[in-house]
Amino acid sequence: MTAAIFGLLGVVVGGLLTGGVDFFMARRREQAELRQSTRLVADELHSLWLVVDLILERGQLLPARLPGEDTELLFPTGSWHAHKAVLARALRQKEWIALATVYAAVENMRPVMLRTPDLPLDAEGSLALTEMRDQTARLYTQLTGQQL
Repeated sequence: MTAAIFGLLGVVVGGLLTGGVDFFMARRREQAELRQSTRLVADELHSLWLVVDLILERGQLLPARLPGEDTELLFPTGSWHAHKAVLARALRQKEWIALATVYAAVENMRPVMLRTPDLPLDAEGSLALTEMRDQTARLYTQLTGQQL
């Protein structure tokens, strides 16, 4: 009888240890995936900020062709599309909406850039791009803790 109790106790303790280790490892994987997603999207936000800042500095949209560039490089969204599910699970609602809004604006801006290169910015376009640049900087700071 004693052997059976010790055997049962060993099975229970072993099961609890296995479950605890599995939970711990899954949690570490989730944290690493979130860290990776945050870094990649933050890098993309930094690139977006640089391009929008350049457009505002020039006072007009960028030329139709920049040497070695295309619109995905100028207005990157690949990391966002690849990692938005991970970020959706981790970010607060307010941060998520702000991030999704910036990327929706980028997706809408890309075709305009292709159709109207070197277009001078009017007051409305300049204001919209200034808001996008500032929002991108805020999101970058929230994700990384560093200022642009």
